[in-house]
Amino acid sequence: MLLSFIIPVYNAEKYIERCVESVYHQGLNINDFEVLVVNDGSTDNTSVLLNRMKVSYSNLSVINKSNGGQGSARNLGIEVASGDYIMFIDADDYLINNQIKDCLQKTIDNNLEVCCMRIKRLLPSGEPAKVNAPNFSEVEVYTGSWLLLHGYFPASVCAHFFKRDFLLRSGIQFLTDIMHEDVDFQLKLFAHIKRFMFCHVYVYTYYYNPESTDRLMDINKQKRSIRSIMRTCIDIIEYSSSSSIDYNLKTYYRKVSNSQMLSLCLKLMQNNALGKDFKKEFIREAFKANLLPIRGECFSWKSNILKIIINIWISYNFNFIES
Repeated sequence: MLLSFIIPVYNAEKYIERCVESVYHQGLNINDFEVLVVNDGSTDNTSVLLNRMKVSYSNLSVINKSNGGQGSARNLGIEVASGDYIMFIDADDYLINNQIKDCLQKTIDNNLEVCCMRIKRLLPSGEPAKVNAPNFSEVEVYTGSWLLLHGYFPASVCAHFFKRDFLLRSGIQFLTDIMHEDVDFQLKLFAHIKRFMFCHVYVYTYYYNPESTDRLMDINKQKRSIRSIMRTCIDIIEYSSSSSIDYNLKTYYRKVSNSQMLSLCLKLMQNNALGKDFKKEFIREAFKANLLPIRGECFSWKSNILKIIINIWISYNFNFIES
């Protein structure tokens, strides 16, 4: 089997039919792919809709599990997939008709570990969002480390083909207890990639769902988001300590961590709604993790200046930490 589509779903009754049906408008032979919908403990009408779709689509499988988050659903999907390649789709997004077939053939012909396609982003109004697409050749074969060190920052895992055997050999899995787990996953995975290409075709529509996990940013989710980003910083620094990671990548991961911590500290400075207790707890945990004070280089001279200001702010407002 060529391709496994993995769709994690949690309470997406408004979108899941559109998402699944878009897979069947790609001009692919039904024997060449499977659709694995991982139902992550949905409590709405999602299960009923999935069972109905299973009758129509013989290669659609529904895997029911208790709620554990999108990362755990994706990990399970990778484990049970049968395809040579994997494509992740979020339940509130969908594929653009008849766009992935040529990119899949390119991926196979070039024996790629990862192929990255393009995402069209839609606002709730239906208007397209302005996005700066990466300016890299679609005829060159890249390594992941070269891309990281030359300005490419991977984020979403959607609109990619991942070779399943490569994912399993890398040992990289999604963290299961954070938000924004795609960034952590991709940053680590790119250290392993030897054959990566771009396919400059818009194949995927990312819908800014106001009800999705990342969009509902009340104060509690803002706090969880901040903690999740700090967890990513801790994770990539720990990962970079591996002997298999070369010096340039170790330096890169430290710069990423420093930049993320700068951004988080700015949020703490500017957002009084986060509360003093949360800020103190965050700073204390960051000190224990050796993320603060910020040491080493950032990506720009402006960030290096800002780093000094942030460290002074921390020292002035949280000097109890070092006592």
